[in-house]
Amino acid sequence: MTLVKYTPRWREGTVTGNTPNDFNPAVDIVEGENAFNIVFDLPGFEKNDINISVKDGVLTVSGERKVAEPGDEKYFRNFERPGGTFSRSFRLPDYVDENTIKASYKNGVLNLDLTRKEEAKPRKIEVK
Repeated sequence: MTLVKYTPRWREGTVTGNTPNDFNPAVDIVEGENAFNIVFDLPGFEKNDINISVKDGVLTVSGERKVAEPGDEKYFRNFERPGGTFSRSFRLPDYVDENTIKASYKNGVLNLDLTRKEEAKPRKIEVK
């Protein structure tokens, strides 16, 4: 059961992803016993192109991928790799500790680790 909820970014009255300059990268959300793991596919990005913020219980990941521009010596026969900006926002459950979020980026994959607050972690009660 996933308790992290996706909130689309609004832009000029439309959901992003509908304009040619915007795209939504693929995202997986895995909930474990003590943490969530959010994984973004972001091939072609540099670490500096990715922005991560948390405000009022909403985690937002955004960025921009530059697209090669055709020049005098270039002619694109096929152009499928999306470029432009993206922004994905997720409302965090109250039991996620916003102060311990960790991010790593390797081989075009962004990993975010969100841990549960200590009081929200399951605990075993011994029967006496």
